[in-house]
Amino acid sequence: MRTKNIILATFLVLVATLSRTVFHVGPNFELVTGASVLAGLFIKNKKIAVLVPLFTMFITDSIIGNSNIFLFTWSAYALSPFIGSIVRKLRSAKHIVKVVALEAGGLISVIFFFLWTNLGVVIVCNMYPKTLDGVISSYINGLPFIKPQLVSTIVLLPVLYVATLLISKLAMRLETRLEKKWNVIDRIYVA
Repeated sequence: MRTKNIILATFLVLVATLSRTVFHVGPNFELVTGASVLAGLFIKNKKIAVLVPLFTMFITDSIIGNSNIFLFTWSAYALSPFIGSIVRKLRSAKHIVKVVALEAGGLISVIFFFLWTNLGVVIVCNMYPKTLDGVISSYINGLPFIKPQLVSTIVLLPVLYVATLLISKLAMRLETRLEKKWNVIDRIYVA
């Protein structure tokens, strides 16, 4: 496993965890979506990228708790890195194009999260009838909760992108230095 992937995953889990716990502004105002999408963009190993939202949710749910729809919540976040991996295919694009694509990916993630978790409320909870009317009611009643998630994604995702880009460059430098040191040690050990 590359050092860069470990550093990026740790950074993204830390930022997302802090946004749900210590720096919690309000319901659904979070960086889990952004960190998950960015994990898919910056971490090529999809298994590690998917672990970013899963570790984040495990840690934060252990601290603040969750509801009986946690499987819907976790799976919605776990799909976000795949959206980031689609944006990664814009390798040669300028940063502004990537940011616009990331914003679109972030918004798609938020909308999917909203639709999937509110469907989960209908399926798992007894708040709504398990009918199309129940699903529609769940979506209507959930609208106030999508607004802060949309705002946090639109405002904070570009900021988190720049921070992750800087951490990525620092991680690459560190990885290069470590490789050089290991090569020297290998040559000394073999000789």
